[in-house]
Amino acid sequence: MPHGATWCPPCRQMTPVIERLAGEYGGRFLLGEVDVDQSRAWIDAQPAKG
Repeated sequence: MPHGATWCPPCRQMTPVIERLAGEYGGRFLLGEVDVDQSRAWIDAQPAKG
C-alpha cells in the first residue's frame, strides 16, 4: 500500500498516476494510498520495508 502525505511533493506527483490507473483498471483490483498524517497508528503497525 503506498504511503503519502499532502505536504510531500513526490507523493503529490503520484496522485494523478494512481487516479489514472484506478480509472483504467477500475473494478479489477483495489488501489489506494494511506495519508501518513491521518493514519499514524495504521502506519506504525506496518512492518518496516527497505
